[in-house]
Amino acid sequence: MLEIINKIGIWSSFLFFIITILCLYKQPYYLGGYLVFFSINEVCNILLKLLIKEKRPDDGLNEIPNERPNERPNERTVFNPSIFDNNEGADKYGMPSHHTQSLFFSCVYLYLTKKYTWLLLIQSFIIGITIYQRYITKRHTIEQLMVGSLIGSIIGYVSYITTKQYIYHCSAFHDKIGI
Repeated sequence: MLEIINKIGIWSSFLFFIITILCLYKQPYYLGGYLVFFSINEVCNILLKLLIKEKRPDDGLNEIPNERPNERPNERTVFNPSIFDNNEGADKYGMPSHHTQSLFFSCVYLYLTKKYTWLLLIQSFIIGITIYQRYITKRHTIEQLMVGSLIGSIIGYVSYITTKQYIYHCSAFHDKIGI
């Protein structure tokens, strides 16, 4: 079971990115806004990590509890975090959590754009699994996860509002010139 949780936690950011693109492909302005602000969100995360420089818990040892503690008590397994978690550069820092920042950014932006309650519920479930995975594998503290989710939510909201205003002004301009 923990292996499944790890895979969901590791790949959830990429999964949300693909889901958002698929949901917005018929709305090119919102899709373009998402892609631009997704990049801005990524840069913000890197800059914040390099500015704050808060280490990961236990320097991010990536340990997961043994699924069968009766067989080998007190054993912990080091898991391969993936190519995305290499503990180099900004990634060696944990504040704010990149995964939660990215997930909340995509979730907020997509929900405000599409208003799909069913998708919000599914995404919330995946976010819960990811937060749990990032915590039990000692990739982040609770504070790092919460700050990441707050920053991602704020950037997602501001991105949606900015994109919506851009679309409104473009359509008003097109109306004026008769396009």
